[in-house]
Amino acid sequence: MQRFFYRNLAFLIAVNLVVKPVWLFGIDRTVQNVVSAEQYGLYFVLMNLSMLTMILLDLGISSFNNKAVAGNTGLLTAHVPHLLTVKLVLALVYFAVTVTAALLLDYSHRAVMMLLWISANQVMAGFILFLRSNINALHRFFADSVFSVLDKTLVIVLCSFLLLVPAWRSRFVIEWFVYAQSAAYLITVLAAFVYLKRLGAPLRLQWPDRFTRELLQQAVPFAVLIFLMTLYGRIDAVMLKQLLGESGKTAAGIYAAAFRILDALNQVGYMFSILLLPVFSRMLASSRPVHDLIRSSSVLLFLYAVTAAAGISVYSHEITGLLYRDHIQESSQALRLLVLALVGYSLSYVFSTLLTAGNLLWHLVGIAAAASLLNVLLNLALIPRMQAGGAAAAAAITVLAAAGAQAWLAFRTFSLPLSWPLILRLLLYAACCWLLFVWLHQMPLPFIPALLAGGLLCLAWAWLLGLLRINELMRWPGAA
Repeated sequence: MQRFFYRNLAFLIAVNLVVKPVWLFGIDRTVQNVVSAEQYGLYFVLMNLSMLTMILLDLGISSFNNKAVAGNTGLLTAHVPHLLTVKLVLALVYFAVTVTAALLLDYSHRAVMMLLWISANQVMAGFILFLRSNINALHRFFADSVFSVLDKTLVIVLCSFLLLVPAWRSRFVIEWFVYAQSAAYLITVLAAFVYLKRLGAPLRLQWPDRFTRELLQQAVPFAVLIFLMTLYGRIDAVMLKQLLGESGKTAAGIYAAAFRILDALNQVGYMFSILLLPVFSRMLASSRPVHDLIRSSSVLLFLYAVTAAAGISVYSHEITGLLYRDHIQESSQALRLLVLALVGYSLSYVFSTLLTAGNLLWHLVGIAAAASLLNVLLNLALIPRMQAGGAAAAAAITVLAAAGAQAWLAFRTFSLPLSWPLILRLLLYAACCWLLFVWLHQMPLPFIPALLAGGLLCLAWAWLLGLLRINELMRWPGAA
Protein backbone atom coordinates (compact mmCIF):
# COMPACT_ATOMS: atom_id res chain seq x y z
CA MET A 1 0.00 0.00 0.00
CA GLN A 2 2.86 2.40 0.72
CA ARG A 3 4.33 1.74 -2.72
CA PHE A 4 0.95 2.48 -4.32
CA PHE A 5 0.59 5.62 -2.21
CA TYR A 6 4.01 7.08 -2.92
CA ARG A 7 3.91 6.31 -6.63
CA ASN A 8 0.71 8.30 -7.03
CA LEU A 9 1.92 10.95 -4.62
CA ALA A 10 5.01 11.46 -6.77
CA PHE A 11 2.85 12.12 -9.83
CA LEU A 12 0.51 14.41 -7.91
CA ILE A 13 3.39 16.46 -6.54
CA ALA A 14 5.09 16.61 -9.94
CA VAL A 15 1.94 17.97 -11.60
CA ASN A 16 1.30 20.49 -8.85
CA LEU A 17 4.94 21.60 -8.71
CA VAL A 18 4.56 22.70 -12.30
CA VAL A 19 1.15 24.37 -12.13
CA LYS A 20 0.68 25.71 -8.58
CA PRO A 21 3.85 27.86 -8.42
CA VAL A 22 3.02 29.38 -11.81
CA TRP A 23 -0.50 30.10 -10.58
CA LEU A 24 0.54 31.59 -7.25
CA PHE A 25 3.65 33.51 -8.27
CA GLY A 26 3.21 33.98 -12.00
CA ILE A 27 -0.47 34.99 -12.01
CA ASP A 28 -1.84 35.61 -8.51
CA ARG A 29 1.22 37.60 -7.39
CA THR A 30 1.34 39.56 -10.64
CA VAL A 31 -2.32 40.48 -10.27
CA GLN A 32 -1.60 41.91 -6.81
CA ASN A 33 1.36 43.90 -8.12
CA VAL A 34 -0.72 45.27 -11.01
CA VAL A 35 -3.87 46.27 -9.07
CA SER A 36 -2.19 47.36 -5.77
CA ALA A 37 -2.20 45.83 -2.29
CA GLU A 38 -5.40 47.69 -1.36
CA GLN A 39 -7.46 46.35 -4.28
CA TYR A 40 -6.07 42.86 -3.96
CA GLY A 41 -6.68 43.10 -0.21
CA LEU A 42 -10.39 43.66 -0.91
CA TYR A 43 -10.44 40.57 -3.11
CA PHE A 44 -8.57 38.60 -0.44
CA VAL A 45 -11.06 39.64 2.26
CA LEU A 46 -14.02 38.65 0.04
CA MET A 47 -12.40 35.33 -0.81
CA ASN A 48 -11.93 34.54 2.86
CA LEU A 49 -15.49 35.60 3.69
CA SER A 50 -16.79 33.31 0.94
CA MET A 51 -14.73 30.46 2.37
CA LEU A 52 -16.05 31.01 5.90
CA THR A 53 -19.61 30.38 4.68
CA MET A 54 -18.56 27.69 2.21
CA ILE A 55 -19.42 25.00 4.74
CA LEU A 56 -23.07 25.66 3.84
CA LEU A 57 -22.16 24.65 0.31
CA ASP A 58 -20.83 21.25 1.27
CA LEU A 59 -21.79 20.33 4.87
CA GLY A 60 -18.88 17.90 4.89
CA ILE A 61 -20.41 15.89 2.05
CA SER A 62 -17.24 15.61 -0.05
CA SER A 63 -15.02 14.45 2.83
CA PHE A 64 -17.66 12.01 4.08
CA ASN A 65 -18.30 10.70 0.56
CA ASN A 66 -14.57 10.22 -0.08
CA LYS A 67 -14.13 8.18 3.07
CA ALA A 68 -17.34 6.14 2.61
CA VAL A 69 -16.81 5.26 -1.07
CA ALA A 70 -13.11 4.49 -0.50
CA GLY A 71 -14.15 1.90 2.09
CA ASN A 72 -16.93 0.47 -0.12
CA THR A 73 -16.97 1.41 -3.82
CA GLY A 74 -20.44 -0.08 -4.14
CA LEU A 75 -21.81 3.00 -2.36
CA LEU A 76 -21.03 5.18 -5.39
CA THR A 77 -24.33 4.37 -7.11
CA ALA A 78 -26.37 5.05 -3.97
CA HIS A 79 -24.62 8.25 -2.89
CA VAL A 80 -24.19 10.35 -6.00
CA PRO A 81 -27.79 11.09 -7.15
CA HIS A 82 -28.94 12.09 -3.69
CA LEU A 83 -25.89 14.16 -2.84
CA LEU A 84 -25.90 16.04 -6.14
CA THR A 85 -29.45 17.19 -5.42
CA VAL A 86 -28.52 18.23 -1.91
CA LYS A 87 -25.57 20.26 -3.18
CA LEU A 88 -27.80 22.19 -5.59
CA VAL A 89 -30.15 23.15 -2.73
CA LEU A 90 -27.19 24.06 -0.52
CA ALA A 91 -25.81 26.31 -3.26
CA LEU A 92 -28.90 28.53 -3.02
CA VAL A 93 -28.60 28.68 0.78
CA TYR A 94 -24.90 29.52 0.45
CA PHE A 95 -25.58 32.45 -1.89
CA ALA A 96 -28.22 33.88 0.43
CA VAL A 97 -26.14 33.63 3.60
CA THR A 98 -22.92 34.94 2.03
CA VAL A 99 -24.52 38.02 0.52
CA THR A 100 -26.45 38.69 3.74
CA ALA A 101 -23.17 38.56 5.69
CA ALA A 102 -21.62 41.11 3.33
CA LEU A 103 -24.60 43.44 3.74
CA LEU A 104 -24.49 43.14 7.53
CA LEU A 105 -20.79 44.00 7.43
CA ASP A 106 -21.73 47.11 5.39
CA TYR A 107 -19.62 46.26 2.35
CA SER A 108 -19.76 48.57 -0.67
CA HIS A 109 -21.84 47.86 -3.79
CA ARG A 110 -18.69 46.96 -5.71
CA ALA A 111 -17.64 44.53 -2.98
CA VAL A 112 -21.06 42.84 -2.90
CA MET A 113 -21.11 42.42 -6.70
CA MET A 114 -17.61 40.97 -6.67
CA LEU A 115 -18.64 38.66 -3.84
CA LEU A 116 -21.52 37.33 -5.98
CA TRP A 117 -19.07 36.28 -8.69
CA ILE A 118 -16.66 34.83 -6.14
CA SER A 119 -19.53 32.90 -4.56
CA ALA A 120 -20.48 31.49 -7.97
CA ASN A 121 -16.87 30.36 -8.34
CA GLN A 122 -17.02 28.70 -4.94
CA VAL A 123 -20.19 26.86 -5.95
CA MET A 124 -18.44 25.46 -9.02
CA ALA A 125 -15.34 24.67 -6.96
CA GLY A 126 -17.58 22.79 -4.53
CA PHE A 127 -19.01 20.66 -7.31
CA ILE A 128 -15.49 19.96 -8.59
CA LEU A 129 -14.48 18.89 -5.10
CA PHE A 130 -17.48 16.56 -4.84
CA LEU A 131 -16.84 15.00 -8.25
CA ARG A 132 -13.15 14.60 -7.38
CA SER A 133 -14.04 12.96 -4.06
CA ASN A 134 -15.65 10.14 -6.03
CA ILE A 135 -12.77 9.91 -8.50
CA ASN A 136 -10.28 9.89 -5.62
CA ALA A 137 -12.25 7.33 -3.60
CA LEU A 138 -12.16 4.99 -6.61
CA HIS A 139 -8.36 5.34 -6.43
CA ARG A 140 -8.22 7.02 -9.85
CA PHE A 141 -5.43 9.16 -8.49
CA PHE A 142 -3.94 9.99 -11.89
CA ALA A 143 -7.20 11.53 -13.12
CA ASP A 144 -7.75 13.24 -9.77
CA SER A 145 -4.30 14.80 -10.06
CA VAL A 146 -5.18 16.20 -13.48
CA PHE A 147 -8.47 17.67 -12.26
CA SER A 148 -6.71 19.14 -9.22
CA VAL A 149 -4.78 21.53 -11.48
CA LEU A 150 -7.02 21.90 -14.53
CA ASP A 151 -8.82 25.03 -13.31
CA LYS A 152 -5.56 26.72 -12.33
CA THR A 153 -4.02 25.82 -15.69
CA LEU A 154 -6.91 27.44 -17.52
CA VAL A 155 -6.69 30.60 -15.39
CA ILE A 156 -2.97 30.78 -16.13
CA VAL A 157 -3.68 30.70 -19.87
CA LEU A 158 -6.47 33.28 -19.70
CA CYS A 159 -4.71 35.71 -17.39
CA SER A 160 -1.43 35.40 -19.25
CA PHE A 161 -3.06 37.08 -22.25
CA LEU A 162 -4.56 39.79 -20.08
CA LEU A 163 -1.34 40.49 -18.17
CA LEU A 164 1.18 40.18 -21.00
CA VAL A 165 -0.56 42.36 -23.59
CA PRO A 166 0.32 45.97 -22.61
CA ALA A 167 -3.03 47.42 -23.70
CA TRP A 168 -4.95 44.98 -21.47
CA ARG A 169 -2.48 45.07 -18.59
CA SER A 170 -2.81 48.84 -18.27
CA ARG A 171 -6.60 48.48 -17.86
CA PHE A 172 -6.53 45.33 -15.73
CA VAL A 173 -8.87 45.38 -12.74
CA ILE A 174 -9.33 42.78 -10.01
CA GLU A 175 -12.76 41.83 -11.40
CA TRP A 176 -11.09 40.44 -14.54
CA PHE A 177 -9.20 38.00 -12.34
CA VAL A 178 -12.49 36.79 -10.85
CA TYR A 179 -14.12 36.40 -14.29
CA ALA A 180 -11.18 34.34 -15.58
CA GLN A 181 -11.60 31.99 -12.63
CA SER A 182 -15.31 31.64 -13.44
CA ALA A 183 -14.57 30.46 -16.99
CA ALA A 184 -11.92 28.01 -15.76
CA TYR A 185 -14.15 26.51 -13.07
CA LEU A 186 -17.00 26.02 -15.52
CA ILE A 187 -14.82 24.10 -17.98
CA THR A 188 -13.31 21.97 -15.18
CA VAL A 189 -16.63 20.99 -13.63
CA LEU A 190 -17.98 19.92 -17.02
CA ALA A 191 -14.85 17.84 -17.74
CA ALA A 192 -14.99 16.14 -14.31
CA PHE A 193 -18.69 15.45 -14.79
CA VAL A 194 -18.06 13.71 -18.14
CA TYR A 195 -15.15 11.66 -16.74
CA LEU A 196 -17.07 10.41 -13.71
CA LYS A 197 -20.05 9.60 -15.93
CA ARG A 198 -17.77 7.35 -17.98
CA LEU A 199 -16.74 5.54 -14.80
CA GLY A 200 -20.36 4.51 -14.36
CA ALA A 201 -21.45 7.04 -11.74
CA PRO A 202 -25.20 7.80 -11.94
CA LEU A 203 -24.93 11.57 -12.35
CA ARG A 204 -28.61 12.37 -12.11
CA LEU A 205 -30.74 14.20 -9.59
CA GLN A 206 -32.83 12.32 -7.05
CA TRP A 207 -34.92 14.18 -4.51
CA PRO A 208 -33.70 13.70 -0.92
CA ASP A 209 -35.40 10.92 1.01
CA ARG A 210 -34.79 9.06 4.24
CA PHE A 211 -31.56 7.65 2.85
CA THR A 212 -30.29 11.15 2.08
CA ARG A 213 -31.18 12.40 5.54
CA GLU A 214 -29.23 9.54 7.06
CA LEU A 215 -26.24 10.43 4.86
CA LEU A 216 -26.39 14.06 5.94
CA GLN A 217 -26.57 13.06 9.59
CA GLN A 218 -23.37 11.07 9.11
CA ALA A 219 -21.79 14.04 7.32
CA VAL A 220 -22.57 16.51 10.12
CA PRO A 221 -19.28 15.93 12.00
CA PHE A 222 -17.37 16.57 8.76
CA ALA A 223 -19.33 19.79 8.26
CA VAL A 224 -18.66 21.10 11.75
CA LEU A 225 -14.98 20.14 11.53
CA ILE A 226 -14.44 21.79 8.14
CA PHE A 227 -16.20 24.96 9.29
CA LEU A 228 -14.09 25.27 12.42
CA MET A 229 -10.84 24.56 10.59
CA THR A 230 -11.79 27.13 7.96
CA LEU A 231 -12.68 29.58 10.72
CA TYR A 232 -9.27 29.56 12.37
CA GLY A 233 -7.54 29.41 8.99
CA ARG A 234 -9.44 32.22 7.24
CA ILE A 235 -10.97 34.56 9.82
CA ASP A 236 -7.78 36.61 10.04
CA ALA A 237 -8.31 38.53 6.79
CA VAL A 238 -11.90 39.39 7.68
CA MET A 239 -10.81 40.54 11.16
CA LEU A 240 -8.08 42.71 9.65
CA LYS A 241 -10.72 44.54 7.63
CA GLN A 242 -13.14 44.89 10.54
CA LEU A 243 -10.61 45.85 13.23
CA LEU A 244 -8.56 48.30 11.16
CA GLY A 245 -11.29 49.97 9.09
CA GLU A 246 -10.29 51.27 5.66
CA SER A 247 -6.61 50.61 6.31
CA GLY A 248 -7.62 46.99 6.84
CA LYS A 249 -7.79 46.44 3.07
CA THR A 250 -4.13 47.36 2.71
CA ALA A 251 -3.22 45.27 5.77
CA ALA A 252 -5.13 42.35 4.26
CA GLY A 253 -3.16 42.78 1.04
CA ILE A 254 0.11 42.74 3.00
CA TYR A 255 -1.02 39.63 4.84
CA ALA A 256 -2.08 38.05 1.53
CA ALA A 257 1.46 38.55 0.19
CA ALA A 258 2.84 36.44 3.05
CA PHE A 259 -0.06 33.98 3.01
CA ARG A 260 0.51 33.28 -0.71
CA ILE A 261 3.97 31.90 0.08
CA LEU A 262 2.63 29.75 2.92
CA ASP A 263 -0.16 28.56 0.63
CA ALA A 264 2.37 27.48 -1.99
CA LEU A 265 4.46 25.62 0.58
CA ASN A 266 1.34 23.96 2.01
CA GLN A 267 0.54 22.24 -1.26
CA VAL A 268 2.98 19.41 -0.50
CA GLY A 269 1.26 18.50 2.77
CA TYR A 270 -2.17 18.97 1.24
CA MET A 271 -1.31 16.56 -1.57
CA PHE A 272 -0.19 14.03 1.03
CA SER A 273 -3.57 14.31 2.76
CA ILE A 274 -5.54 13.90 -0.48
CA LEU A 275 -3.99 10.46 -0.97
CA LEU A 276 -3.67 9.56 2.70
CA LEU A 277 -7.40 9.72 3.48
CA PRO A 278 -8.57 6.94 1.12
CA VAL A 279 -5.44 4.89 1.85
CA PHE A 280 -5.86 5.18 5.64
CA SER A 281 -9.58 4.43 5.31
CA ARG A 282 -8.93 1.24 3.37
CA MET A 283 -6.07 0.14 5.60
CA LEU A 284 -8.10 0.65 8.78
CA ALA A 285 -11.15 -1.06 7.25
CA SER A 286 -9.03 -4.13 6.52
CA SER A 287 -7.22 -3.93 9.90
CA ARG A 288 -3.86 -3.34 8.29
CA PRO A 289 -1.25 -1.56 10.45
CA VAL A 290 -0.63 2.10 9.65
CA HIS A 291 2.44 2.62 11.84
CA ASP A 292 5.02 2.54 9.05
CA LEU A 293 3.05 4.87 6.78
CA ILE A 294 2.49 7.30 9.66
CA ARG A 295 6.18 7.34 10.56
CA SER A 296 7.49 7.78 7.03
CA SER A 297 4.95 10.42 5.96
CA SER A 298 5.16 12.47 9.19
CA VAL A 299 8.97 12.45 9.23
CA LEU A 300 9.19 13.41 5.55
CA LEU A 301 6.73 16.27 6.01
CA PHE A 302 8.49 17.45 9.17
CA LEU A 303 11.84 17.56 7.39
CA TYR A 304 10.32 19.45 4.49
CA ALA A 305 8.41 21.92 6.68
CA VAL A 306 11.28 22.71 9.05
CA THR A 307 13.75 23.20 6.22
CA ALA A 308 11.40 25.47 4.27
CA ALA A 309 10.27 27.43 7.35
CA ALA A 310 13.81 28.02 8.56
CA GLY A 311 15.11 29.18 5.20
CA ILE A 312 12.18 31.42 4.34
CA SER A 313 11.94 32.95 7.80
CA VAL A 314 15.63 33.90 7.79
CA TYR A 315 15.50 35.23 4.20
CA SER A 316 11.97 36.71 4.45
CA HIS A 317 13.02 40.25 3.47
CA GLU A 318 14.94 39.11 0.41
CA ILE A 319 12.08 36.88 -0.74
CA THR A 320 9.35 39.52 -0.41
CA GLY A 321 11.63 42.07 -2.07
CA LEU A 322 12.00 39.73 -5.04
CA LEU A 323 8.28 39.00 -5.37
CA TYR A 324 6.54 42.29 -4.59
CA ARG A 325 6.80 45.98 -5.35
CA ASP A 326 5.20 47.60 -2.29
CA HIS A 327 5.12 47.16 1.51
CA ILE A 328 8.24 44.98 1.51
CA GLN A 329 9.14 45.51 5.16
CA GLU A 330 5.63 44.83 6.45
CA SER A 331 5.19 41.76 4.24
CA SER A 332 8.54 40.31 5.30
CA GLN A 333 7.68 40.73 8.98
CA ALA A 334 4.37 38.92 8.46
CA LEU A 335 6.06 36.17 6.44
CA ARG A 336 8.75 35.64 9.09
CA LEU A 337 6.04 34.73 11.59
CA LEU A 338 3.45 33.12 9.33
CA VAL A 339 5.79 30.58 7.74
CA LEU A 340 6.23 28.91 11.14
CA ALA A 341 2.68 27.63 10.72
CA LEU A 342 3.99 25.37 7.94
CA VAL A 343 5.33 22.91 10.51
CA GLY A 344 1.95 22.68 12.20
CA TYR A 345 0.03 22.38 8.95
CA SER A 346 2.33 19.64 7.66
CA LEU A 347 1.95 17.48 10.77
CA SER A 348 -1.78 18.16 10.86
CA TYR A 349 -2.17 16.86 7.31
CA VAL A 350 -0.97 13.46 8.54
CA PHE A 351 -2.53 13.12 11.98
CA SER A 352 -5.88 14.80 11.34
CA THR A 353 -6.28 12.64 8.23
CA LEU A 354 -5.60 9.49 10.27
CA LEU A 355 -8.11 10.59 12.91
CA THR A 356 -10.68 11.32 10.20
CA ALA A 357 -10.20 7.88 8.67
CA GLY A 358 -10.57 6.39 12.15
CA ASN A 359 -13.97 8.12 12.69
CA LEU A 360 -12.71 10.33 15.53
CA LEU A 361 -14.39 13.34 14.02
CA TRP A 362 -15.95 14.75 17.17
CA HIS A 363 -12.56 14.65 18.86
CA LEU A 364 -11.17 16.67 15.96
CA VAL A 365 -14.14 19.03 16.26
CA GLY A 366 -13.23 19.68 19.89
CA ILE A 367 -9.64 20.49 18.95
CA ALA A 368 -10.78 22.74 16.09
CA ALA A 369 -13.25 24.57 18.34
CA ALA A 370 -10.54 25.31 20.88
CA ALA A 371 -8.20 26.42 18.07
CA SER A 372 -10.86 28.74 16.63
CA LEU A 373 -11.44 30.40 19.99
CA LEU A 374 -7.69 30.76 20.53
CA ASN A 375 -7.24 32.27 17.07
CA VAL A 376 -10.01 34.84 17.49
CA LEU A 377 -8.69 35.92 20.89
CA LEU A 378 -5.13 36.19 19.58
CA ASN A 379 -6.29 38.22 16.58
CA LEU A 380 -8.27 40.57 18.82
CA ALA A 381 -5.18 41.11 20.95
CA LEU A 382 -2.49 41.28 18.26
CA ILE A 383 -4.03 42.85 15.14
CA PRO A 384 -4.60 46.33 16.67
CA ARG A 385 -0.95 46.41 17.77
CA MET A 386 0.86 44.50 15.00
CA GLN A 387 -1.65 44.62 12.10
CA ALA A 388 -0.71 42.00 9.46
CA GLY A 389 2.12 40.73 11.68
CA GLY A 390 -0.36 40.17 14.48
CA ALA A 391 -2.59 38.05 12.26
CA ALA A 392 0.47 36.07 11.18
CA ALA A 393 1.58 35.43 14.76
CA ALA A 394 -1.95 34.37 15.74
CA ALA A 395 -2.11 31.94 12.82
CA ALA A 396 1.25 30.34 13.60
CA ILE A 397 0.47 29.84 17.29
CA THR A 398 -2.98 28.43 16.56
CA VAL A 399 -1.89 25.96 13.89
CA LEU A 400 1.05 24.65 15.92
CA ALA A 401 -1.18 24.16 18.98
CA ALA A 402 -3.86 22.34 16.96
CA ALA A 403 -1.30 20.05 15.29
CA GLY A 404 0.21 19.16 18.66
CA ALA A 405 -3.21 18.22 20.03
CA GLN A 406 -4.02 16.13 16.95
CA ALA A 407 -0.70 14.27 17.14
CA TRP A 408 -1.22 13.54 20.86
CA LEU A 409 -4.72 12.19 20.19
CA ALA A 410 -3.54 10.03 17.27
CA PHE A 411 -0.70 8.47 19.27
CA ARG A 412 -3.01 7.73 22.19
CA THR A 413 -5.92 6.38 20.12
CA PHE A 414 -4.04 4.16 17.68
CA SER A 415 -1.30 3.11 20.13
CA LEU A 416 1.38 4.40 17.79
CA PRO A 417 4.91 3.62 18.98
CA LEU A 418 6.49 6.72 20.48
CA SER A 419 10.23 6.82 19.83
CA TRP A 420 11.97 9.39 22.02
CA PRO A 421 15.30 8.92 20.20
CA LEU A 422 13.50 9.78 16.95
CA ILE A 423 11.89 12.86 18.51
CA LEU A 424 15.25 14.04 19.86
CA ARG A 425 16.84 13.59 16.43
CA LEU A 426 14.02 15.60 14.84
CA LEU A 427 14.47 18.42 17.36
CA LEU A 428 18.24 18.35 16.81
CA TYR A 429 17.65 18.52 13.07
CA ALA A 430 15.36 21.54 13.47
CA ALA A 431 17.81 23.44 15.70
CA CYS A 432 20.82 22.81 13.45
CA CYS A 433 18.84 23.59 10.32
CA TRP A 434 17.84 26.96 11.73
CA LEU A 435 21.38 27.80 12.84
CA LEU A 436 22.70 26.82 9.42
CA PHE A 437 20.46 29.30 7.61
CA VAL A 438 21.29 32.05 10.13
CA TRP A 439 25.00 31.40 9.48
CA LEU A 440 24.50 31.43 5.70
CA HIS A 441 22.55 34.68 5.97
CA GLN A 442 25.58 36.34 7.54
CA MET A 443 27.80 35.22 4.68
CA PRO A 444 28.29 37.45 1.60
CA LEU A 445 26.29 35.12 -0.66
CA PRO A 446 23.38 35.77 -3.04
CA PHE A 447 20.28 34.61 -1.21
CA ILE A 448 18.92 32.17 -3.82
CA PRO A 449 22.15 30.10 -4.02
CA ALA A 450 22.39 30.35 -0.23
CA LEU A 451 18.86 29.01 0.18
CA LEU A 452 19.53 26.13 -2.19
CA ALA A 453 22.83 25.31 -0.53
CA GLY A 454 21.18 25.43 2.89
CA GLY A 455 18.45 23.06 1.74
CA LEU A 456 20.97 20.56 0.39
CA LEU A 457 23.07 20.74 3.55
CA CYS A 458 19.95 20.18 5.64
CA LEU A 459 19.08 17.09 3.61
CA ALA A 460 22.58 15.77 4.13
CA TRP A 461 22.21 16.40 7.87
CA ALA A 462 18.89 14.53 7.87
CA TRP A 463 20.60 11.57 6.19
CA LEU A 464 23.44 11.61 8.73
CA LEU A 465 20.90 11.59 11.56
CA GLY A 466 19.14 8.60 10.02
CA LEU A 467 15.95 10.56 9.38
CA LEU A 468 16.04 10.28 5.61
CA ARG A 469 16.25 6.56 4.95
CA ILE A 470 16.37 6.01 1.21
CA ASN A 471 16.71 2.24 1.58
CA GLU A 472 13.60 2.09 3.77
CA LEU A 473 11.56 4.05 1.24
CA MET A 474 12.72 1.69 -1.51
CA ARG A 475 11.46 -1.36 0.41
CA TRP A 476 7.77 -0.51 0.17
CA PRO A 477 5.32 -3.36 0.29
CA GLY A 478 3.33 -4.02 -2.84
CA ALA A 479 0.13 -2.17 -3.59
CA ALA A 480 -3.14 -3.62 -2.45
